Amino acid sequence: MDTELTRFLHQHGPVFAEKLGHDRWYLIALAALTSGDRFATAGGVLYRYLSALPEYATRAKRQFLIRRLRETLMKLVFVVGIPKSLEGMISLAKEIDELDIDSTFTRSDWSPEKTKARGEALNDRIYQGDADPVFELLKHHQDFIFVIKEIGYGLFLSDETVLPIVEGETILLASLVVQETPVEIASHTKGLARLGLDENVVDEIKTLSGLMVTFMRSSNPSRPLEVRS
Repeated sequence: MDTELTRFLHQHGPVFAEKLGHDRWYLIALAALTSGDRFATAGGVLYRYLSALPEYATRAKRQFLIRRLRETLMKLVFVVGIPKSLEGMISLAKEIDELDIDSTFTRSDWSPEKTKARGEALNDRIYQGDADPVFELLKHHQDFIFVIKEIGYGLFLSDETVLPIVEGETILLASLVVQETPVEIASHTKGLARLGLDENVVDEIKTLSGLMVTFMRSSNPSRPLEVRS
């Protein structure tokens, strides 16, 4: 198991929870770590750390936690791909006690029509026309529009069975900060404001994501320690 990450969480987890909330900070941490170089260990280490806390002392609470971590990794499929998300899920699954296994299949009623409608609605809600120039550029490349609207927003991000839209967007923002994609970061910062999330909370999400970048780079000597402000 990743002892460096375990030590980091024990040292900083309580502070992160205080600043971002007990049910939000770990989603940001998992998204950032999985988007970076801790994709193979973050899910398992986070679950081991969290499940030992008093607030997850019951089976029902641990299953609640499992569903939220699993859905975070599902949504990350859209932004970091299957390989990293899958390794994250494998590391999580290895840490789950047999008595705590949750077999919920949240997308069992998937249909193309519902997914397309949800994707269009969420895209309009977040961007409010800001993305129209991008879609205009892509009008001759319909596969990309299909993937963005129907798969990304429809199948992954708009599903609220486990995580509400706002939390899905915070996961996306954390991943984008780690991947250093400034145009998308700016777009989704605006999107979170449109969804009603306080500006200070958005700033804290970016700060926590940046701290995860610092941790990953400082624990890997081959990479320079540098965090964008």
